[in-house]
Amino acid sequence: MERIKQAQFLTSAIKQEQWPQDEIPEFCFVGRSNVGKSTFLNTICNNGKLARVSQTPGKTQMLNFLQLIIIFVVLLMFLAMVLLKGIG
Repeated sequence: MERIKQAQFLTSAIKQEQWPQDEIPEFCFVGRSNVGKSTFLNTICNNGKLARVSQTPGKTQMLNFLQLIIIFVVLLMFLAMVLLKGIG
């Protein structure tokens, strides 16, 4: 069984030069504005304050980079997660 051991905010960025230069796998959340991307992220990380949740669509204007440490049964995995602004 896997579980997220640690989740932390790394940085927010507008330009590609500002992105973290880690060599770890990345995945991102993409979706329309105000559909619950931040809420979903907070839920799977069991941390209600990791990603800011707003009632107003369009608040996220930058890429928000987070780092996760996930423990599998016999494997420790580092992942980066990118929360994108809403589209549409």
